[in-house]
Amino acid sequence: MSGQRKIFIIPALLIKAIRTVISAVAGFVFGSIAGWIYYGFLLAVNAGKKRHSLSPDITNKLQKWYPSVDLGKVRIVGSAKGVPRGKTAVTHGNSIFIGEKFSENNCNNYELLLHELVHVEQYKKYGKGLFYILYGFQYLKAGFSYHGIELEKEAFNYERRQSNQSQEVW
Repeated sequence: MSGQRKIFIIPALLIKAIRTVISAVAGFVFGSIAGWIYYGFLLAVNAGKKRHSLSPDITNKLQKWYPSVDLGKVRIVGSAKGVPRGKTAVTHGNSIFIGEKFSENNCNNYELLLHELVHVEQYKKYGKGLFYILYGFQYLKAGFSYHGIELEKEAFNYERRQSNQSQEVW
């Protein structure tokens, strides 16, 4: 046995724990810092744009699906600058930034609202800081895949369920 090197084997469970901690720290840093910076950017590039409230009619129709959200406080910025290419909208708190012109009479905007209002609800549940952290962590965990983010999956699933049940609203 003399002359043989001892090899230190790191147990797989320890490696998994280390990776989890590194991912959590990266998610925290990436999510929280990037989220706040991006929100500030959206506010700056859309500073002169009008923020629209939902009409009372639409608010009344949608309130039953979002009981924890005060839809009267939701503001929409249509034709918003800074929405990533390939994305239709970005939500931060009660503000929904839509990259195209917004009209309550457009059925596509209805489905978009169903999705984005889930994010408004998520912000209310977690708070902006924790939402950014969760979003960033999930984005990293999903290998930088937008569709792998659990918060997005929740919004897409809700959008799909509600749009199938509620065509009469719009």
